[in-house]
Amino acid sequence: MAMAGAPLDGIAPPPGGTKLSVAPDTASASTPTDLTPILAEFLDRHLVYPLVEFAHTSGAFADEDMLAAKLNVIEPTHMVDFAMEIYSELHGGADAPAAMAGRRNRVIMVLQELEAEAEPLLKLLQDPDAMAAAATASGGGALTLAGLTASSGGTITADTVDVLYDLGKFQFECGNYEAAGDHLRVFRALAPEGERTLSALWGSLASHILMAEWPGALNDLNALKDAIDAVKTATPLNPLQQLQARCWLIHWALFVYFSHPDGPDGLVELLFSEKYLNAIQTNCPHIIRYLAVAVIASRTMSAPRRRSAMSDLVRLVKQESYTFKDPVTDFVTCLYVDFDFEGAEHILAKCAATLSADYFLESSRDAFVDAARVTTFETYARLHAVMDIAALADKLAMTPPEAEKWVVNLIRQASLDATMDASASHVHLRTPCPSVYEQVVDLTKGLSARATVLAANFDRKEGYTAGAGFSVDTGRGRGRGRGRGRGGGRGRGGDDRRGGGDRGDRRGGGCRGSTPARTI
Repeated sequence: MAMAGAPLDGIAPPPGGTKLSVAPDTASASTPTDLTPILAEFLDRHLVYPLVEFAHTSGAFADEDMLAAKLNVIEPTHMVDFAMEIYSELHGGADAPAAMAGRRNRVIMVLQELEAEAEPLLKLLQDPDAMAAAATASGGGALTLAGLTASSGGTITADTVDVLYDLGKFQFECGNYEAAGDHLRVFRALAPEGERTLSALWGSLASHILMAEWPGALNDLNALKDAIDAVKTATPLNPLQQLQARCWLIHWALFVYFSHPDGPDGLVELLFSEKYLNAIQTNCPHIIRYLAVAVIASRTMSAPRRRSAMSDLVRLVKQESYTFKDPVTDFVTCLYVDFDFEGAEHILAKCAATLSADYFLESSRDAFVDAARVTTFETYARLHAVMDIAALADKLAMTPPEAEKWVVNLIRQASLDATMDASASHVHLRTPCPSVYEQVVDLTKGLSARATVLAANFDRKEGYTAGAGFSVDTGRGRGRGRGRGRGGGRGRGGDDRRGGGDRGDRRGGGCRGSTPARTI
């Protein structure tokens, strides 16, 4: 199994992830639907570890292989004690090499040095009286570096604040995420905007994720999204850096959105935005799996928004089918593109297995299966007025009694306008028919707008034809525009809107005597 993570010289995402490969003689072939090696290329090492731990507990891989993968992820960090424990377990209780013990002593020494350099600022932050004096020196508002410098008599300077960043980053590498988050938050409040403040924001987000503090992680995620898209900053990202940062943000957002109560809806809004949709299609089409699950399994999305999101999802799955396919996307294709209900029935079982083996989607498996059955039923119901319970059970991968009970619950919950014929084992669907008033409203909805357009056309001067030019000598448009309007109107010049088309509309520039229009 190949893993990747950020290098140790910064928290912000690098130009490319560092791949960590397990030795060929101990590597286990991952399942075809296992995305862990791909996801790891967009994650920090500390965020990769939960995925490896989940794969280990799932039992899909040999213990020796997963212990080797864990050691491969953790060893380059400063979590030396943890790495020594994994090494000992991997090698049957053997003691860790002397190099690991020596590295542990160096890590402790560096940590003590950083804490000593940042001690003046750390003491001030823990002293209420000193903090009050610093707030007064800062003008009574937000705490500033100038106020800290004045209240401390020049002890705390910009260099001290930079040391706080180094300490926060070092604490993060040591696995002390709470202290790291606190130090990086103070650094962002005091330091001027720059590369380090953006890196500190990535570190704060990672700390909140690893401590499972989802409200704080969601706030950091939104702040990071704004920082990536901002162009008028001290250190603006170029387009390539923005694309790379968006790809990383998408993967880090999976931790947040699949753990937050309103997460799926937020993930749909993020991934269907233009810039992030471009990032998915360019660099990470495998994210379509998570987008599909979020759309199908969402329970809080409104019906109109759900229909719009499903339409966008189907179009995306069709466009990217040549770059990424898995059981979840195959289910969408069978149901909404091919209308292959038997294929959808068989693939739904594969979808459940795929979600069970996915770190982010395991908790959404039951919700997805239930929503997928409802979606299958709704699509099947559009094509049939009477449905046999046994046939419906086959489509839903259920037994006939389970399917009958399931349909009865839908009818009771007013989610289905139908009646059940228990003797014949049939479900009779009632097709909703709009009233006459609704039909009249729908047909006349655009009448006012069309009348306004016609009135504006009557006010035009006699000799004017849009785009045909104007002759000063005759007062008439030069040339006769021959073309076919979008609504089917055909004629010479004029502005007749028969069938919604402009008789003078020329595709590709068919107007004589005038410069042809270019189409792109």
